[in-house]
Amino acid sequence: MTMRIGRWQSWTAGLALGLLCLARVATAELVPITDERDSDLRVFPRGGAVIQGVPALQKMEAGDALVVWLAGNQFFAMEDVVHAFQKKHPDLDVGVVTLPPILLLQAIQAGGLTYKGHSFKRLPEVYGSVSTAHLKQTGRIKSYASYAHNRLELMVASGNPKSIADLRDLARSDVQVALPNALTEGIMQVYAKPILKRLGLWASLSPGEDCLDCDPVAHVHFTRVHHREIPERIRAGTADAGLVWRTEGLAARADGGVDAVVLPEDQSAVRDVTYVAGVLEASGQHVAADAFLAFLVSTEGQAVYESFGFVPATPEERRVNSLAADSGSPGTASPAQRPSASVAMNPPDESTIPEGPFGEAVRMGLLIVTDPRKYAPAFAGSNLNCTSCHLDRGRTAFAAPWVGLWGMFPEYRSRSGSVILLEDRINDCFRRSLNGKPLPLDGPEMRGVMAYMRWLSSGVPVGTEVKGRGFSRLSPPATPDPEHGRVQFEQRCSSCHGSDGQGKSTAEGTYLYPPLWGSASFNIGAGMARVDTAAAFIKANMPLGQGGTLGDQDAYDIASYFTQQPRPDFPDKGKDWPKGGKPRDARY
Repeated sequence: MTMRIGRWQSWTAGLALGLLCLARVATAELVPITDERDSDLRVFPRGGAVIQGVPALQKMEAGDALVVWLAGNQFFAMEDVVHAFQKKHPDLDVGVVTLPPILLLQAIQAGGLTYKGHSFKRLPEVYGSVSTAHLKQTGRIKSYASYAHNRLELMVASGNPKSIADLRDLARSDVQVALPNALTEGIMQVYAKPILKRLGLWASLSPGEDCLDCDPVAHVHFTRVHHREIPERIRAGTADAGLVWRTEGLAARADGGVDAVVLPEDQSAVRDVTYVAGVLEASGQHVAADAFLAFLVSTEGQAVYESFGFVPATPEERRVNSLAADSGSPGTASPAQRPSASVAMNPPDESTIPEGPFGEAVRMGLLIVTDPRKYAPAFAGSNLNCTSCHLDRGRTAFAAPWVGLWGMFPEYRSRSGSVILLEDRINDCFRRSLNGKPLPLDGPEMRGVMAYMRWLSSGVPVGTEVKGRGFSRLSPPATPDPEHGRVQFEQRCSSCHGSDGQGKSTAEGTYLYPPLWGSASFNIGAGMARVDTAAAFIKANMPLGQGGTLGDQDAYDIASYFTQQPRPDFPDKGKDWPKGGKPRDARY
């Protein structure tokens, strides 16, 4: 069936297919769930077999379960997420509905849904989407948290026989395309459609009104309900390419018959895609709902999502935020907003370091971080400087800058399983990246480094995140290729770091470029020994002075090559992640 939505038809078409337009919100009609969707309607009983379809909705309707409605592309992860949650809350049954978030929003507004001739008016305790605007439009959510990220990618037939490279190839008449519809699917409405418009492609793919289960031009088909229909079309040979989330691409590739094309950053929405969730007011199980939201942003919850290819949210993003304070305007499907408490990076000029004892401590700290082997020789074991990674003396965005860091501690770290001080974080770097010993907390070296970071954070309010903190966020490609990384390293990196990865130094022994492996490099406990961290650093900053010129795949390939080279052990590695949540790319 093909359905195109014109202005005067919107109410009728919405009634027929559950596409609730604004006119429908005022009616008493519930939103119909069309097609066979049993696997998206599930109850996970404590200690029992999963219930699906109408029986699952009936159990939710009876009030016997915590009810959670989440964006459908989390379908693959939910069994593991819920079971991990139930280990902490073994007394709870959990009902989960995983459908397009706009369709779920419409059901909340309408007061329920219908499925296979049955009506269900039990609304969720927790609703999650890819837009804070959707949360606002429920009229029932006052606060929210961000808990994961994703990125767009193209799914193609195995072997990519049409040689599809990026989104521009979707306009080719010889490529049969399957796309998420823009009426109920957040992936298209919120993220992909604006990108396709920016690239000048949208008019050629959908020249008329937005539609579903339709073929607006000869080589393009839009989904009926969900973009999980896309791999089915590709396997059946009715589509050559389709647009999906990376997480769904990973799941589909596990079943065979499809491959992935990694999109460049400006086409992937990797910096924008954020999953948000909130608890509906007047929820019948508010305590359980709060516990579920807390689990989503916990170390354990993040680890489960990451295992399915989602990108973890930062600690700042995972804080509960007031929905009223968010800048997304009601009625507008805009990307989920990150916490608004952030400021631009504006480090002070070194000419402003004051005179007197404090200024002397600041200058000593600057000397230590730029040359620890000379100014803190008893504590530096490798031939790296702190500024080998924290570029420009800790002043470069997405190179783990120190600007504003003073006001962000104490902070919980899953690696230590505890709340740590800034001094602890500094000593982490001395013990891991510098492969050395911790600075005495009351010694002149620690006081100097702390003074420098305090001065560098001048003007940044305590607790305010500086834009560009940490590293840029990337999603790993389907398969990093270390052999290709070796070739790229020789071509792009060896002129500074040497073909043997041992860096370059002056005749006096001062290192101009640090060693990337071997006995004089960082040990396996360092953050840079992780592929994800190294790839993000490379993408944003390397080759030096040419940051952003490498593609995501090249950055990951290079990282997968050099992080696996021999390097010193970290003696206390057995103490890391004592409460779980160890990242998949840890070296041990």
